[in-house]
Amino acid sequence: MPDRERANFNKNVGDTAEVGKYSPQGDSPYGLADMAGNVWQWTADWFGDTYYIDSPLRNPLGPSSGQYRVLRGGGWGNISFYVRAALRGLSYPLVRVDVLGFRVAVCPCSVTCLKTTYIRPFQLNAPGPPPSYLLTLVISM
Repeated sequence: MPDRERANFNKNVGDTAEVGKYSPQGDSPYGLADMAGNVWQWTADWFGDTYYIDSPLRNPLGPSSGQYRVLRGGGWGNISFYVRAALRGLSYPLVRVDVLGFRVAVCPCSVTCLKTTYIRPFQLNAPGPPPSYLLTLVISM
């Protein structure tokens, strides 16, 4: 069960929190930080309400297409029930709000080298006005 010392949820900060605020006390058993709370994380999977009935046991990729993308991890405004990486949420792919982000994992060495950084989309020189959501990047250091 998450608590205020390990994750940003239930509006305990009132907005997104800075990277690493809950590390190491909120890290996963595998040493990953910021996997739950703060922002829901987009995945590459399409949502299928019956997909997991006959899906592969290891690394199920989800249906090949769909209307919604899968979200995981819960956000800063969610109650504790939603703040876990195993929970699957869903949303239209074009939705842009301050409780949705994504995680990119790149690490040529080991999982222990991962750090997390949040950047705003306008820092990527995106065309048009900046959307209000944050991006979550996991990069090798």
